[in-house]
Amino acid sequence: MAIIEDRLSTTLVTNSYLYPDSKERHINTDFENGPIAITDLSEGIQYQSWALTIVSGNFTLTPETTGSPVIILSGQDSIRCSFAFDKNGRPNIFWTDSGNLSHFYWYDTVAADFVITDYPDVFSGMLSLDDKRVMESDVSDIILWYTRLVGPQYNLYHRKQRDRYGIEHLMKENTFPFIYKSGMHKGLRGQIVLQTV
Repeated sequence: MAIIEDRLSTTLVTNSYLYPDSKERHINTDFENGPIAITDLSEGIQYQSWALTIVSGNFTLTPETTGSPVIILSGQDSIRCSFAFDKNGRPNIFWTDSGNLSHFYWYDTVAADFVITDYPDVFSGMLSLDDKRVMESDVSDIILWYTRLVGPQYNLYHRKQRDRYGIEHLMKENTFPFIYKSGMHKGLRGQIVLQTV
């Protein structure tokens, strides 16, 4: 489910988020549907909810139903984080450290490995797999949403997995600085919530 014409909808269509995006989130905790185990798609990409937390410098993914917690990255410092599984069940993490430098841990298909890309001017970031339905698996993308201070205002942007996150798309000028949530709502449309704090 690509973002049509790489722009926001001209008509606002709001609805309640699908689970687990409907859960209340803390800025250093995120929830996403994912597989039965990391990279195990035997039960599909929506088998269970997973929680990302950071404790003692470790980004840990904890499954809601089946399996044990898995440490994805160690030795990190985060004040805000988000994650999403790609359609192959690989976790990707975006976070901002206490020095306000943002980082993105993602799977690069060219390198055939995970890489970390720094985003020094990004203020608030959020990841989501835009459409987790099986029928959309060929066209689904992880979307990286973020805000950046440009002059006196914050602007909203996105980058897509299919472009290896190399192309920045301006989505809205003069917006709220913090991204609180992004994901699919009950009307099966992508939705993003921004706020002042």
